Amino acid sequence: MDQEPSTDRLIIGNGLAYSGAAFIVFGFLAFLNSGYMAIGNILLIIGLIVLLGPLGFIQLFSSRDIRSIGGTVAYVVGVLLILFKLGFIGIFIELVGLWLLFWPRVPQIILHTTSTLPGGRILRSVPWIARQAEAGVQGPILSS
Repeated sequence: MDQEPSTDRLIIGNGLAYSGAAFIVFGFLAFLNSGYMAIGNILLIIGLIVLLGPLGFIQLFSSRDIRSIGGTVAYVVGVLLILFKLGFIGIFIELVGLWLLFWPRVPQIILHTTSTLPGGRILRSVPWIARQAEAGVQGPILSS
């Protein structure tokens, strides 16, 4: 059951995930406003579920790799701290969790983001981003 997601699902999933990221950034810039960051977390999670599908989302967060387990625990604890109005501590714990979860997938994320966002070609002219995007075409170069 490994089928390519439909275009509508990709558009909706990307919109929700990017909106969630924007709310998280805006909540951070608004002096760690927990309300905006909580909305951003909910939108980001829903966007990932739409993009990856429920099974892919569960597989992402339930990998048996020690780095993924630590990332999942840190992300969930960070989200809960933000929901309980402890945005300052929660955002940093959540960012550590996201870093641990998504670091092996950075080349694919950069390739996808620079190909879908306006101005992506400009971002690809940055040497580090170009190297990572090329690695995304060839497969991950980072060990997990």
